[in-house]
Amino acid sequence: MTSGSLDFQKVGARLRHGEYLTVWKRNKKGKWLVDIRAEVENNGKDGEFDLEYIEPTDSWYLKHRSKVRLNQREDIVLETDKLMSTVLKADNPTAYKEFLSEDVRFLFPWTSPMEGKDKMMAYLKKQRMTIETVPEEVKRSYSGDFAYTKGTATVRQKDKVVKYNYIRVWQLSELAKDDVKKANWNILIEMMFEK
Repeated sequence: MTSGSLDFQKVGARLRHGEYLTVWKRNKKGKWLVDIRAEVENNGKDGEFDLEYIEPTDSWYLKHRSKVRLNQREDIVLETDKLMSTVLKADNPTAYKEFLSEDVRFLFPWTSPMEGKDKMMAYLKKQRMTIETVPEEVKRSYSGDFAYTKGTATVRQKDKVVKYNYIRVWQLSELAKDDVKKANWNILIEMMFEK
């Protein structure tokens, strides 16, 4: 997955700014191809992040061959997104507090990109924004520690309701609690973009 700022311009038009998210998938021959790409436009101010590389937690992983097992692994992520969607309907702050990683990146149209759970939650509260989502698709990396879901979102802000598409990039994180390892799926990137 790659994400960052972009500038674009049509001939004779003004320079525009935004953020992009591209999820890549390797084909059977080992060539990287774009699986999904999305962009949001913003005002071009702030939001530059340091270049960061995230590698799988372990170079060794169980290589599942069965389609059934691979689908089961994707179902876990999809059910996690569905659970988050259910909690979002009841209480946005609780849902985001539970499912966001501490260093989440939030990409939203006409807003400078944000990094960090506290910043994102403070922004949503300040804007009096509530979000409801409906997941539609999931893909999980073969190594199993990254996945993405996509679907539709309804964003309510004051007296305005806007429909968006969303992409959530999930990362599997292990928490050690009382000498017991527990796996947890957390959102690494939350992106809303116009339909």
